[in-house]
This record gives sequence, C-alpha cells and structure tokens, in this order.
Amino acid sequence: MDKNDIVELFEHGVKKVYNFDLHLKTEQIDVIHSIINSKNVLGVLPTGFGKSLCYTLPPLILDEVDWTCQHISLVVSPLIALMKDQVISLNALGVKAGFIGSEMTQDTKKDIHDGKYSVIFTSPEALVTKTWRSLFLTKEYRERICLFCCDEAHCISEWGDDFRPDYKRVSEARSFVEAPVLCLTATCTEKILGQIFQCLGLSKSDTIQISTVPDRPNIYLKIEKCKQEEEQLDWVVDYLLKNGYDSEKIIIYCRSVKTTAQLYFSIAIKLQQSGIDQRIADKRIVDMFHKSLDIDTSNQILDEFKKRNSHIRCLIATIAFGMGIQIPDVKLIVNWGAPKSLLTFWQEVGRAGRDGRQSLAVCYAYPRSFMKSNTDEDMINLISSESCYRFAIMGTLTLESRPSTTLDYIKHKRKCDKKCITTCKCSFCMCCSFCYNLCPCDNKINILREYFY
Repeated sequence: MDKNDIVELFEHGVKKVYNFDLHLKTEQIDVIHSIINSKNVLGVLPTGFGKSLCYTLPPLILDEVDWTCQHISLVVSPLIALMKDQVISLNALGVKAGFIGSEMTQDTKKDIHDGKYSVIFTSPEALVTKTWRSLFLTKEYRERICLFCCDEAHCISEWGDDFRPDYKRVSEARSFVEAPVLCLTATCTEKILGQIFQCLGLSKSDTIQISTVPDRPNIYLKIEKCKQEEEQLDWVVDYLLKNGYDSEKIIIYCRSVKTTAQLYFSIAIKLQQSGIDQRIADKRIVDMFHKSLDIDTSNQILDEFKKRNSHIRCLIATIAFGMGIQIPDVKLIVNWGAPKSLLTFWQEVGRAGRDGRQSLAVCYAYPRSFMKSNTDEDMINLISSESCYRFAIMGTLTLESRPSTTLDYIKHKRKCDKKCITTCKCSFCMCCSFCYNLCPCDNKINILREYFY
C-alpha cells in the first residue's frame, strides 16, 4: 500500500465513519505508511503534533481494506490519567477504545476479552501479567493486533531501572505480538534512542526513524540562576491577584512532592491574606497535583483544569502532571528548580502554547536543584550555557539521522534589522533570554512584562 492509498482511505473511508476533522501531516502519513507495510518505526514528533493519530489510524485504515477483521492497536502507556484521557478523546471521535488498569470497569474488561476495541491501552505492569499475556497470545488477538506501540517511549529509559522496572520487560510482550513496533516520543537523545532499541530488541537497520526538529518557536525561554527564595515567584502571585479567574493558565513544576506542597501553601497564604479564598476546593484559583493524591482528588483536579473556564488558573505540580494530556490554553510554564534532565525540561515546556499563541517558559535554577548528583549533565550545561538556549536544546534533542542542516533555520532566523517603529519583536527578542540581550534596540519587547506584569 502506498502513501496515496493511505490518504485516499483516510479521506474517503475513515472520515466518513469517524469524526475526524483534519488533514494528515506528512510525518503522520510516513509513520502510518511504514506501519501498514510492516516496518518498525521510531517517531520523534513535537508536543501537540498529533502523535496519537499514528497508532489510532492503522487499524481503522486496515479495516477499510478488510472489513471482515476488526484490527487492533495495542498501546503501552505510562500513566492511567493519560490512558483515560486518550480513551475519552477517541470515544468522542467514535473510535472504540479502552484501557487496562486499576480503574478499569467490568464492562471494559469484558469488552476487551470480547475483542470489541480498535485501540487498547495498557500499562507495562498489566501487559506482563499472566492474565493479559494469555489473552493477547490467543489466535484471535495475534491475528488482529496490527501494531504494538510504546507511547512516550522515553519512559523506557527514564523509568525503566528502579521506578518502573516492568518497562524493561516490555520486550517480552513484543515477542508474542506478531506486529510492527511503533515508538513515539516528543523528545529523544541518541543515548535514550539506544536504550529504547536495546529494551525492545530493535536495531537502527530494521527501524525507520521519522522525526522533526522538536522546536516550539511560539514559546519564549527564560532561564535564571537564583537563590531558593519563594519571593522570586511573587510576580505570579501579583498577576493572579490582579486578574483572578481571568488569569491565563499557569503550571509551576517542582522537583518533589515536598517542594510542591511548600510552594502551594506559601502562595495560598499570600492569596488568602489578599482576599482570595483558597479554603473551598471548588473555588480555588491555585491547586496542586502530585503522585500522593488519592485517585478521586487527582481526577477531579485534572478534569477541572482541562476546562477552558476552569476556576483553577495556576497548578503547582510534580512531573506526575501533564504527560500526553491535552490542555491547549496553558500560557506559562514555570520550573521552580531545574528539572532532572533536559528531556524532562522540554517535555514540561512543551505543555505551553499548544493553541499556537505566544507563550512563555521560565526556569528558576536555584543551586540545590542542579547539583551533579541529581541532575543530568545536559541540563547543567544548558543552565550554564553562554549561547542561544533554544539552539543548545535542539542540538541535544536532534537525532544523528537528521540532515546536518536541520538546525540551520535557528541560526539563520536570529537577526534584527532595526526597522521596528515602536516595540521591537525581532527573532532575538522572541527566542530566549540569552538572545534577548543580543538585540541592539532600546525599545525591545519584554515578553514576561508584556503578558504577566
């Protein structure tokens, strides 16, 4: 099947059955084409790109070719919240999807056993249990599974040693599913690529790599070394006091549950003292999210924050919040302390501006947060960089398989012709806090002040 056939089947077949209102991007077509032609694929595509279509569409397109067999995508996903979010989104499109996990209903369990879903999500822990392994080893499932997908594949590297050891056993499942493998992530270094391939028993020679430069040009980057003093964030408090429920959505990421709680209570007290009541849960303008919350509270906060008119305008969270979850109207990401890795940093930054609006990401790197004992070298190098932050990040996250000219567009676009009539918004000013200082204009825009002061 060639690429034109895939587009034709999607436009004139799948779109008539399901509620897709979009046109496929080149990279999505390339991934789907490779999968349908039984090729293993690594897809490194930016946040907000539409990676989920890469595992959703193969079974639906194959159903158009052979309607006597309902094909299935089996997707390994890292978080229950992410799986639930994807299932809700797919069901809204008319695609039958379910997930295997602790919150799975009996009806879902029965439907999975009866083979009623086109897309099945599972955690690595559930996948390697005897119950589900036995099901996927049945003749019916082996014939119908057309794709084995590892979503957020970088988790194999980041979580597979101690935190989630069953990630290292995903290759066992791959061995009993006779289907091509798709690894999807928004961020990947050469080191992590090697770990993913090793874990899944893949090689560069038998895996097609499809990727774009993972840049998010609509996000201004500010990195600042500072003392660990919460007063650094008083401008966020002032902004919330000034704008209340009309504030843009903000996520503040912290390295630990303890720091998250401390920062939340510090900000909540300041808001309370200024007349914004934080005591009533369903009116809080600021809330917190971390792995120690009970399931009901986590779901309540997640469901609320996803609403465009949510009363929660600022969420203080650990890494537990956000992976793969679609909240398009986040305007500002703040990292209180340097993230553990550059990979984590770019994943978190990428949760801003998914609606295409100009957005901001501010990292406050206080000394304890980027010690060599608990922070990767790539992140430490970025904090200490004396060049364009964006170029440094893209250089680390751009795989060797891409042409050497891939990053040239970042170099070439950075200039100021000094022809600005009022406020300068050149590519220096709009890139990062390092490049901002290179703009020679006196009237250059201060993005942070423009939107949040």
